Amino acid sequence: APSVNITNPDNGQNFAAGSNISIQLSASDSDGSISRHRIFVNGNVVDTDGSNYTPHVITNATSGSYTIRAVVTDNDGATADDTVNITVGGGSSGGGGTDDGGGSSGGGGDNAPTVSITSPSNGQNFAVGSNVPVNLSANDSDGSVVQHRIFVNGTLVDTDGSNFTTHFIRNVAAGSYTVRAVVTDNDGNTGEASVNFTAGDGSGGGSTGDDPGDTPDDPPAGSGEGVAQIVLVNAGNNTDIGVISNGSSFNSSSLPSSLSIRVDTNPSNANGVVFSLSGPLSTTKTEGLNPYHLFGDIGVNPIGRSFPDGSYTLVVRPGIGDPVTVNFTIGAGGGSTGGGNTPPSVSITSPSNGQSFQAGSDVAVRLSASDSDGSVVKHQIFVNGILVDTDPANFTTHFIRSIGSGNYTVRAVVTDDDGATGEDTVNFSVGSGKTAVDTKAIAYPNPTNDGSLTVDFPRPMGKTIGYKLTSPAGQIIETGTFSNSFQEDSAQFKLQGLEQSQEGIYYLTISDGAQSFVIPVIRK
Repeated sequence: APSVNITNPDNGQNFAAGSNISIQLSASDSDGSISRHRIFVNGNVVDTDGSNYTPHVITNATSGSYTIRAVVTDNDGATADDTVNITVGGGSSGGGGTDDGGGSSGGGGDNAPTVSITSPSNGQNFAVGSNVPVNLSANDSDGSVVQHRIFVNGTLVDTDGSNFTTHFIRNVAAGSYTVRAVVTDNDGNTGEASVNFTAGDGSGGGSTGDDPGDTPDDPPAGSGEGVAQIVLVNAGNNTDIGVISNGSSFNSSSLPSSLSIRVDTNPSNANGVVFSLSGPLSTTKTEGLNPYHLFGDIGVNPIGRSFPDGSYTLVVRPGIGDPVTVNFTIGAGGGSTGGGNTPPSVSITSPSNGQSFQAGSDVAVRLSASDSDGSVVKHQIFVNGILVDTDPANFTTHFIRSIGSGNYTVRAVVTDDDGATGEDTVNFSVGSGKTAVDTKAIAYPNPTNDGSLTVDFPRPMGKTIGYKLTSPAGQIIETGTFSNSFQEDSAQFKLQGLEQSQEGIYYLTISDGAQSFVIPVIRK
């Protein structure tokens, strides 16, 4: 198993209310590598990193008691954890892991990073159903920004590493929204910014743009706002095929039968946008419903077929911002050239579609993703529609721990370096579990006088099994791993630590990363 120690803060340390508390770790794995780091505060997971850990910062801490727990997972699925308890309030900070904006931090004189939310703008209003892009501008004057996080109404919805990709709040419902961006620099200091916007209740006013002949006035010079991106869309399932940039080329043989073009603007442009498309298929349309579609709402595309092959020119005139012109081609063969983009692909390799698990199992979610003309820069996992994990370019296995009975849908979404996405979905079920005899691992002979044991598992184990022997007081006596190449449901152990221990009851923990068992064993 790996090992981990929380090096900051110290156990029992006290901080002044309002402090920014940096959680720093020392982790290693003697026979492999650390693949995931997780931080829990008072039982809630607050940060998940892959192989590279960036310090998590508790910002503007309020008075009270805190339990901080760090859990690391190695490349074989074995875990280790460490816990410290701290208090906030009732005195000055008890040590150096904080940065409250005054003086040096940890002896280095580090400046906190800065961030501003460039879209949406504060107080902006969007139509219900809009896709709202969240864009940032971040900087660190004496280092680098290593993590970007987006919170919507207090919920973490996106985590990126050093490279931030636009986050979209899709299909917004009527109501008020607070977007908070938090960035962390290479010294663990943070900066943040917030904006508020609304959806519905007038959708920003102005013309809906129903008159095709009514072209909005040109925007004021130097507004710096307008078209964010132009996207070719599969109208059948509302998924992005790829960004249309000047010179893009798309292979018609790989396109679906029903297409649309979507324009995402910054800001929402309540006055709509005007499309002018010329080529084998030509049309002019004013679209006033955000997001803006050349052929109307998704699923109501009157074309009902792919664009004819040929060269196209598309001019988009947004209500706010400068007109944008792109030239693109659609043709047979040749793939994507001249600035076009092929979306990434992803396959959920575990669990399999239709698989069934017992209640209490740990379900491992694993992916295979690639991008033929670039690289995958973000991986996201949704379980029953809820975002549960965001990784950057390197994806680490996500575990659904101690799962309860019911039906589950796992959806994986990957984003490439051009902003295009690919996704895959599987469904699985979890039963109520078997009897206690059927769900336990059984060790024999038990008692043992020389540490030799055979363990029968209720189902086959994975190819690598890790084990840990502990005393009743929790002291680790022996750890190790061994190969289970044929994924058998039985294993033999020779525990020298048990053989050399005094008579009594000990606990053997066995895990393959997806399932884990704790077996009381008796040394006699």
